[in-house]
Amino acid sequence: MNRALTFTLIGLAASLFACATSSTLLRMHAVGTSDLGILAGACGEDGASCSKVISSRWGVFPPRAADEPAPDEGTDAGTRVADPSDGIPVAALGLFYFTGLALWFGLIGRPTGRAVHLHRALKVLSVFGGIASLTFLGLMFASVGLCSLCLMSHLANFVIIAALFLLPTGDPSAPTMPRPRLAATFVVLLLAAWTAEWKGYRAARAELYDAQLSEVQKNMGEVLERDAQQVEVAQLQQEVQDLRSRLGELEELKNDADRLEALHLQEEPVELDIRDDDPRIEHHGGRRMQIVMFGDIECEHCAEFYDFLRAEVLPLFRGNLEVVYKHLPLSVHKNAIPGARALEAARVQGKFWEMHDYLHDRREQLSSVDYLRVAGELGLDVSRFEQDLRSDELMRRINEDIRTGMRLGLKSTPAVFLNGRPVKKLFRSNIGFWKLRADIVRRSRERANQSW
Repeated sequence: MNRALTFTLIGLAASLFACATSSTLLRMHAVGTSDLGILAGACGEDGASCSKVISSRWGVFPPRAADEPAPDEGTDAGTRVADPSDGIPVAALGLFYFTGLALWFGLIGRPTGRAVHLHRALKVLSVFGGIASLTFLGLMFASVGLCSLCLMSHLANFVIIAALFLLPTGDPSAPTMPRPRLAATFVVLLLAAWTAEWKGYRAARAELYDAQLSEVQKNMGEVLERDAQQVEVAQLQQEVQDLRSRLGELEELKNDADRLEALHLQEEPVELDIRDDDPRIEHHGGRRMQIVMFGDIECEHCAEFYDFLRAEVLPLFRGNLEVVYKHLPLSVHKNAIPGARALEAARVQGKFWEMHDYLHDRREQLSSVDYLRVAGELGLDVSRFEQDLRSDELMRRINEDIRTGMRLGLKSTPAVFLNGRPVKKLFRSNIGFWKLRADIVRRSRERANQSW
């Protein structure tokens, strides 16, 4: 085997290995975990050491500023919480870089003729890649911590650089290689690979656990609906046992606040069309978080979440959680629209939450509620309340909230959003999840010398 072929194969092997490690790191960046295969254990039993590095401020490009709040910490009043996924994952940049090198070694190898300058250009590019590797290695050892997969990627990069510099330069007098058609093929394949890698990363961020839960529930229903006489008892018992095991795993996930938090942070923030005069439970000012709740006054689950919010969540935040209410009356509740109208009419006079709490406590008897009498008991101007109760303008506001809910694809209530990110049903009743959120606000306020 001649020297040129030897170093070409070494460069190809190192590039493919680096592609594998970078792809694994990108998968971890997207969903918080990855099947490491033969690399299992390289990042610890649960991948924690690698996760710590890729979730640091250096895990994205451009890196977050040193004084920027850590992921999902509160910000100054009137602003939203910082998005920890801002920027391009460094693992993605590494994967793009190594993919290009792998295609180069695999398709082109050593240019000749008028294309020999491409070899020199690639050497220059590899020098910059080596500088980047040295920089990130220095950051890992100095402050961030060791990531074994990252270390493997950087070591592979140094092997690639050595292979490029040891690969003999092609003969300038020989026929030009690569030919235009091969060069075009290289460019097309490179762009296609980059596009596929980026789309794969974006797809991996899709919500996983709700789909699993829906699948389990669907399968459980199918099993239970089968004709018992047509199914072997042993087979039925095994299927039920398997489904219960999967449900148990999901229940364990529900009680794992740290994993729920990681999943929540993968959700993309959405625009919620919040108005300045939307009803809200105010906060003290300064750094805080914000809940937006789409509710139906006749909805049983809305009532349960509201009780949980008042009794357990709000006390955790000590007045540093803003709660905004949006209407989403469901067609299955005949009293939902009249109730929403009454809430809006009370809001105009500054008594939204008083009316809400009154109707909340009488949710099952809304059809018999005398709204005008209730308005009088709450100290409202009854004449104005009666006029607003029939107001087209207030009904328009309710319909605007409904259209926002439809745009977001909401099909049930309550729909809860924290700092613009949807809080899944699996998360919202987990007090550990809310304790972690409250602790983030506490630490953020303490750093800003704001009272807690």
